[in-house]
Amino acid sequence: MEGKNKCIFAFVRCIVDSVGSIDVKISDYLAKFYTSTYVLGYFSSKYNILRKTSPARVYVKPTRVPLIQGFIISILSFIKLSRVKPNTVLWTWGCFFPGGLLLKIASRRTKVFIDIRSHPISQRSKFITTMYNALFAWTLKLARNFVDGFTIISPSMWIYITKRYGIKSPKRMCVWTSGYDKELFEYVQGIGYKYVAYLRRIIGAEEKHKVITYYGTISYSRLPLFNLLIEAFSLLRKDHDNVKLLLVGKGDAVQEVLKLVRSFDLERDTILIPPVSHAMIPLILLISDVVIAPFQRDHNWLTQVPLKVVEALGMMKPIVTTPLIELKRILPPEYLVDFEELSPIVLKNRVEALLYGEANKRTLQNVDLEGLSWSTVAENLYKCIEGLET
Repeated sequence: MEGKNKCIFAFVRCIVDSVGSIDVKISDYLAKFYTSTYVLGYFSSKYNILRKTSPARVYVKPTRVPLIQGFIISILSFIKLSRVKPNTVLWTWGCFFPGGLLLKIASRRTKVFIDIRSHPISQRSKFITTMYNALFAWTLKLARNFVDGFTIISPSMWIYITKRYGIKSPKRMCVWTSGYDKELFEYVQGIGYKYVAYLRRIIGAEEKHKVITYYGTISYSRLPLFNLLIEAFSLLRKDHDNVKLLLVGKGDAVQEVLKLVRSFDLERDTILIPPVSHAMIPLILLISDVVIAPFQRDHNWLTQVPLKVVEALGMMKPIVTTPLIELKRILPPEYLVDFEELSPIVLKNRVEALLYGEANKRTLQNVDLEGLSWSTVAENLYKCIEGLET
């Protein structure tokens, strides 16, 4: 699509995390279609992870309480956007009220969409889980009468939400899924081979080692999956002395995971490093032989399109994961293990086949990598929210 419309786009997000910042990567690529794009919210990293937005608005973190923080950022965003007068705003559901509602009432010409990257997931506290579910349902029912539409990560998530929360809206619904930065990934693939040995030495892996990688949140809700992963790695380590497990991330379950590592006597073969900037993810993938990301097939995960899966595909790396609804549409069957059948020995065998068998030579020729690139995702989203033909 040539040229730009004379219009402004904004994305309001409560928290922009340095690792999970890909949620707002869409704003970078929408800069191709809008004269100005803005990202508003609290940036948890001091580094500017957005290259093309003009400018990225950074607020001082007001509080550690998420609901209060979302409320304050919502008000600040309303004040800022009232001056900017954008044509289109995507407003994440967690900080839509009251700023998003006020903006729509004050400026009927502004298109306001509720963005849903995920619905409330189970927390350690049942009270907090119940509270977030109630807030989510109330926000969507309120928004149904005011906003111009919804944007969401997958069609299957919208089906789930409409059934569980009783949300029925005739308004526009646009899908923008997780994507990968094709330009960045191809650049790393082109020059990265020069630095593989050096990068491996940094993490303590020699050239002979096969590196199995998990990156993302190390949270309490994923603890059963880490139990499975570490036990499977223990079995693999008994048969092969040239494997390393690389864990990249942080969360409330780090200490529990370290206890698991010690209980299986895997300290020398397990590498745990803190989160890295998103620009470093392609390098992490470059030194990885297999990416592992099993997810439970429950309502927390079933309709998700996990970012790490898309990024592994973008770097042409084999991945072991579970057949979530959307993943079954894009992944070859060799990469999928049904969670009901997933056990340490099954996981160990699948990883082993990808590391040492013929399966690791399979190309991803049947995967639509171009359709998963941020450039394509942004163009499709633009066409949808502006009411153009796709």
